[in-house]
Amino acid sequence: MSFKYLIFSFVLITSPLALLGQVQTIKLGEPTTHDYVDKGIKSFTKKPTTSVSIPKEWEKNELFYLVVFYTFKTSEDPKMDIVVEKKTDGELLHIDLDNDEIITKDQQSYFFPYTKKRFEFWITDPTDPKQKTGRLLLRLPSEVIGESIKKEKFIKSNFDSDGSLNSYWINYWRRHNPAFDGSKGSFYFTERLNLRRGKLTHPQGTTMIGLVDYSVNGLYNDDDDRVYLDLNNNGKLSYYERSEIFGLEDTLTVGNNNFIVTDIEKYGNYMQVKRIDNNPTAHPFLTFSHKEINNSIQASASGRLKSPFFKMKFNSIEGELVNISDYDTEFLLINFWGEWCGPCIAEISELKKLRSGNGKKIKILSFLKAANYPKAEEIIESENLSWNHIEVSENIEHDFRILMYPTNYLINLEEKTFYQFGKLDYEVILKLIKEN
Repeated sequence: MSFKYLIFSFVLITSPLALLGQVQTIKLGEPTTHDYVDKGIKSFTKKPTTSVSIPKEWEKNELFYLVVFYTFKTSEDPKMDIVVEKKTDGELLHIDLDNDEIITKDQQSYFFPYTKKRFEFWITDPTDPKQKTGRLLLRLPSEVIGESIKKEKFIKSNFDSDGSLNSYWINYWRRHNPAFDGSKGSFYFTERLNLRRGKLTHPQGTTMIGLVDYSVNGLYNDDDDRVYLDLNNNGKLSYYERSEIFGLEDTLTVGNNNFIVTDIEKYGNYMQVKRIDNNPTAHPFLTFSHKEINNSIQASASGRLKSPFFKMKFNSIEGELVNISDYDTEFLLINFWGEWCGPCIAEISELKKLRSGNGKKIKILSFLKAANYPKAEEIIESENLSWNHIEVSENIEHDFRILMYPTNYLINLEEKTFYQFGKLDYEVILKLIKEN
């Protein structure tokens, strides 16, 4: 069989059946957001929360401050400052794009009119102008912009009649900013432009594939970057659908077809995959379902447990032997957390509430990925997290398909089934354990 290459566009013309051993090059589109209605909010503060400096003559103006996350793969500050100056018809944004915590009156500013729903900006690595990562500031999440029914439903469930956030979401986001009042015009929704989409060809047709710059540094070939596959064919790629997320070293399985990633252009313009005849990275005890999950459950994945799960043994950080087979409640919640992870710390109160009120029906087992062990141990002691904690290894992360933190598994030990969640929602877990 002969192959033809278009050298300048890097497009490989391959058989539509993607034969075994054949390499196909997948051209990827421009970076987009993920497919989900995200409630990620950056609230304004009246005083800077960092050491950012501004021109002295600006101090008489009414200014607001916010910080957006840049990347954890930098030796510099991983966060970026934005100074917001309100005008009658919009906001003037002074963005510290060189990330030196100095905003001067001579640098370019950007106007975000109230008539616009989104503002896009790009952060460029100072050593490589091709290495860019995008951010969105939004008045509403991108998923509902232009969708009148979704927009109406979202506004009704999240806002009061005056345009302020309702009390539930104000209290939720006060965990990050105690002074947050949720008033109209005091926050942006934020999203990242770090997902590039393409089409994977296989004998049954094509499946949407996505390449994710997980560390949001503008490079798509880092070890912790991800591949998404639209396995349930709903036309969406989302980090909420965890069973559709793969590491770069994982086997990508679509139906009975297995692929491995052989090459990625570092800026994410294209990737190459090869079809193989087996799945060497199959998970030893998790079988994921790729059906869409009822939205009211808010789980990111579900499936069944294989017998090796119930034979697993670990050593806790206290040196005690932990056998999965020793758990005799109907449910087991497995929690993956770290002391460095803000959302992990925020859900501790949910874990404690779950244990205190439902101890006869559910027990908790935590896996700890610590960057600072003394700090993690201090949290365990001060918060009285008196269940078993096990140190996370790479093998454990792979076997439990841990791609981000926090991750929680609600396991029905009797039925040998599971739901996988990101952050924990006490009411959802309570509903599930009471229904069974």
